[in-house]
Amino acid sequence: MKRVLCAVLALAMVLAFTACGGSGGPTKDPLAYVIDVNETYAEAEMAEQGTTLADYSEGIMLPELDDAHVTVMMSIDWTALQAGNNEDEPYAQYHATLMWRDAYAGQDGDVEIITITDEQQTDFVATQTASGTAPDIIPANYDLTYPRWNAAGLTADVEQYAKYLGLDEKNPNNEEEDLYNHQLMDTYFQWGGKSHGAITLSDVNRNYIVYNKTKFELAGQKTPLEHWQAGNWNWTQFVKTAKAMTTGDDYGFTGWGLFPYFAPYTMATLDEETGTVELNIDDPKYVRYMTEVYNLYQTENAARRDIALQSWGTLFPMGTDAMVQCTKDGYKRVVEAAKRVDGDTFGIAPVPVFDPNGETESIATATLWAYSIAAAAENPIGAATYIRLETLVARNVEAALEGKNWYDLNLTEDEKAMLEETKDDPIAMEMIRGIGDCYLGIVDASIVPPMYYEENQNSVQSIFDANKTALQAEFDEFNQTVEELAEEIAAEEEEAEEEEAAAEE
Repeated sequence: MKRVLCAVLALAMVLAFTACGGSGGPTKDPLAYVIDVNETYAEAEMAEQGTTLADYSEGIMLPELDDAHVTVMMSIDWTALQAGNNEDEPYAQYHATLMWRDAYAGQDGDVEIITITDEQQTDFVATQTASGTAPDIIPANYDLTYPRWNAAGLTADVEQYAKYLGLDEKNPNNEEEDLYNHQLMDTYFQWGGKSHGAITLSDVNRNYIVYNKTKFELAGQKTPLEHWQAGNWNWTQFVKTAKAMTTGDDYGFTGWGLFPYFAPYTMATLDEETGTVELNIDDPKYVRYMTEVYNLYQTENAARRDIALQSWGTLFPMGTDAMVQCTKDGYKRVVEAAKRVDGDTFGIAPVPVFDPNGETESIATATLWAYSIAAAAENPIGAATYIRLETLVARNVEAALEGKNWYDLNLTEDEKAMLEETKDDPIAMEMIRGIGDCYLGIVDASIVPPMYYEENQNSVQSIFDANKTALQAEFDEFNQTVEELAEEIAAEEEEAEEEEAAAEE
């Protein structure tokens, strides 16, 4: 993969500077929207659903385009999107695609999905970029593609398409809110001082503690939510709770939620201006956190320490172990899986405050997903226009489901209050999975097994020390790629300036 990225680097940068001159330009000012999506979609009745879907297209206007064919790279295909979409949980992408096809039907408009597995996407985008074309829209995953794709020159600065994306627009359902979450866009997916990801979602995908309420009630133990309500839900209490809920081969905690890349302190930091990264495993706060985690597994024996923890998504809903750390969507899957077997009841609470480091707030680990426009996109303007459409549809879906989505119907009032109160708590997002071979080649292969699968009498520091050199080598190689990218940019800019000066003469 690295060889592919390095091989296409120079060409990718040339393409990055020329992509914005590609096709897809609107025939009119892009702010002069002339196509009323509601007119083409409001009466479209989905035969498989038997319902009209006007709410999702309400108030959306699109510009005329010279090119209305857009390609989107995904790991699933249209059939999967169609099968997964339903009235209770409508997919914004599914409906936006149908709206696009209706709105631009006279221009052979289409949103073509190019299905590539997650493992093959980096090589595919790099190869396509080298050949001069790439999918117009590519995924931006904070824990997978970022910042490796940026470092290889595979993504474009989305701000150059700001008017087509509607970056300055408001949420049509709440004029006090921006259409996009600018706080997230200004904080994440930045590269060289530019934004390389358009975040269509209104919030990050943060983690919570999910617990087996039935087990807690039978054990006579306070639940994590009750501890949070009492103001003492911290790491010290979490360890006590995990120990109290461990009996024999049934553990207080399971799953991968305490792995090294799901920590309140990150293994890597990024200089958003230069694009270089720094390894943080010697940071005292990170070392203290991982030492506490190590002790939970190796000294306290209060967390499942075998490969079965990887199967928590199946075992936990069946009543195995007491707590996991996962997202809200993970909680929903647990609850629904348990219902299918008439199993236990479950609850959700914030992740504990890490008091050993003197923290006073919970710092939830989180992931973030966005869309990037490929540097070698054939239709970047069409891509930006589509991203705006899907974002508007997402906001309409949110409004249509307000008060009646799955969480509104299934969470307790105390849990809803907790989600509202903690929605702005600090988060930590780890990017080490997007740096070289750090994730699969080193962390998962050499750090995770001795900490989480095997009995170990060493220290977390010794495990880190044994892998530090290999991790640093990946960081160094990554930074070298970034520096080469900067040199290519400077050379391209200088050449452009010389050509402009010569033309003026």
